[in-house]
Amino acid sequence: MISVLIADDHHLVRTSIAHLLNEESDIKIVGEVDDGESAVTQC
Repeated sequence: MISVLIADDHHLVRTSIAHLLNEESDIKIVGEVDDGESAVTQC
């Protein structure tokens, strides 16, 4: 299982990426953030 944190400042882009990744059985989305600083904090 691959864990993914989606980081992008555009909500539509994050939503689109999440939708695409949810189609994959071996990928788990562990979170979504809107900037790089939040991404580093989440990790």
